[in-house]
Amino acid sequence: MNEAFSNFYKAFEYFSTKRVLKLDKLTNEKKQLRQVLSEFGFEEDILKDFDKLYVIRCNQAMHAQKDLALVDKEAVIRIKIFLDSIMHKYYQPVWEEIFKK
Repeated sequence: MNEAFSNFYKAFEYFSTKRVLKLDKLTNEKKQLRQVLSEFGFEEDILKDFDKLYVIRCNQAMHAQKDLALVDKEAVIRIKIFLDSIMHKYYQPVWEEIFKK
């Protein structure tokens, strides 16, 4: 599960950084990723859920200085939903334009 969580998180981070923010690198990762979600219309209760996933990313999955704890399936599903959601919101105007033709 850790590998799945890490991969979905990296995809979420990459898409948010490169496509949405049009940056090469984040300077304040949590703040800037929350900003992306907020600008796409996610409300505070959803942003708090992202905060929990960010803690998992830092402490359990990716940057732990000690042995990594196992990430549960629920966290994997939640980060995938965030990734799917921002990709959908980003590409929705493109799809609407294509379907008009």
